[in-house]
Amino acid sequence: MIDDSETVRIEPDVTIIVGQNESGKTAFLQALHKAFPVKKNITYNVTEEYPRKG
Repeated sequence: MIDDSETVRIEPDVTIIVGQNESGKTAFLQALHKAFPVKKNITYNVTEEYPRKG
């Protein structure tokens, strides 16, 4: 889950994402994957993926 967000500019030569534990690196990559899936059959499972923290 991404609690706080900003616009992210991705340059062609960016190769890593760095941050503290629990800072949202995985959530960011999952959001990118869902927005631009490699496979076309990616779905959102609200039961397993809905943010429960809030």
